[in-house]
Amino acid sequence: PRPRPEPGERRPAGLPDLLRSPSLRWGMAGIACAGMALFGAGAWIPSVMQREHGWSAGETGVAVGAVTAIAGLAGTWTSGWLAERRRSAGDEAAEYAVPMMAMACVLPPIGLAALDLAPVAVLAAYGLASFFLLGWNAPSVAAFQLAARDHNRALAAALHVFLVNLVGLGLGPLAIGALSDRIGDLSTALSLVVGAAAAFGTLAFLQAARALRKEAEGAPD
Repeated sequence: PRPRPEPGERRPAGLPDLLRSPSLRWGMAGIACAGMALFGAGAWIPSVMQREHGWSAGETGVAVGAVTAIAGLAGTWTSGWLAERRRSAGDEAAEYAVPMMAMACVLPPIGLAALDLAPVAVLAAYGLASFFLLGWNAPSVAAFQLAARDHNRALAAALHVFLVNLVGLGLGPLAIGALSDRIGDLSTALSLVVGAAAAFGTLAFLQAARALRKEAEGAPD
């Protein structure tokens, strides 16, 4: 956690002060990549089920909606619980270590979703990927608060939401659609973009975790 200013000390400006933290800078990169993976998969998996597996809009809505809700809720709760357990056990970077593991675990199931499997198997692979795709959100919100001072924690929360939506929601679905138009295969485009975003997110969260441990120890940047 960042030290509090001494009484009477002038508080640095909000955003520049936040960006002084290496863990937050790496965390910003991590949540941007994770958001691309999350929103990209969520936007296009219904089209995959309809176009490539012949499901109706009604079947797709019920099945994908149920899988996303169950996997998403389970992933969000589990990641928060695991981060708290790891921090209680002494891991000063638990809030980034858990997202790092979650993003790494996205890669196998999202790769399976591109294979020529039965529709139910594709949906199951997507459900497993969704569990991990939501594994970064709750812990990373806490990590942003750890990087902030008392007077700019609201700004840190706003920055988290801003990046996830601007980059994740803004670029994730767009990148998959553009690649699909280019190669003519939506499921492959989805797996490539989501997989690449998850891989880069893994590396970014790894660096964020290392930086957060140094900050907790009071080491220089």
